Amino acid sequence: MRSLYTSFLLFILSVLSITNDSNAVESSSGRVIIEKDQHAERLNFLKQKGFDPKIIYDIGAYHGLWSKNIQRVFPNAQFHLFEANASHQDLLRATQMPFYIALLGDSDKAAVFYSNDSTGDSVLREQTKYYQDECCQSKVLPMTTLGSLVKKNNIPLPDLIKMDVQGAEKIILQGSPEVVTHAQVIILETKILEYNEDAPLILEIMNLMQNLGYRALDILELHYLPTGELNEMDVLFIKNGSPLIKSGLLIK
Repeated sequence: MRSLYTSFLLFILSVLSITNDSNAVESSSGRVIIEKDQHAERLNFLKQKGFDPKIIYDIGAYHGLWSKNIQRVFPNAQFHLFEANASHQDLLRATQMPFYIALLGDSDKAAVFYSNDSTGDSVLREQTKYYQDECCQSKVLPMTTLGSLVKKNNIPLPDLIKMDVQGAEKIILQGSPEVVTHAQVIILETKILEYNEDAPLILEIMNLMQNLGYRALDILELHYLPTGELNEMDVLFIKNGSPLIKSGLLIK
């Protein structure tokens, strides 16, 4: 049987061509993102194949730009935005979408949150100059699980989840499997390098998603460091048994 690692490498090689005509964008924390509006483009591809999510969770919403962009693909979907940093709530309110300020994780407890009000804020400290002591504030916040927040606010269960929480994806998934496994499609930012302290790397996330009943279907973005190393990838996972998964030789 082909090993998970070998299968993963073959999967990467098969999709690296997405960088051919891409634009390079430098994020606020210095990462260079190779992209061509891949999230909207590839989700629109799934839409053409019949994917029609009614409820979409944007976890790590930041300013809500991802949701506003994807709303053009799924205009009839209901979006729910989750963000740990309360300083972004005015911009989130401007999206006119329901949003929740909460630090999500694997249990209800106090946790240290590292912030400089950029896209890299997380409970797992970014190992860059942007999150050194002189640039970064650390504060203790109450952590809760996605499941607890969903139950407390009577939020409908998701069909699509996007999660971009700087390495905290694993603890959120583990903390609320009863919620996340309701989604047919889950998009996760996954790590190639340990960009955040103690963040799980991509093979650990691949194993976790396999155990939850999902398989990788697509790569939406490649994130490079300014020094050239591949750092992160946004991977689209789909639930096993989905009619969107094709098998065999495709000829049309």
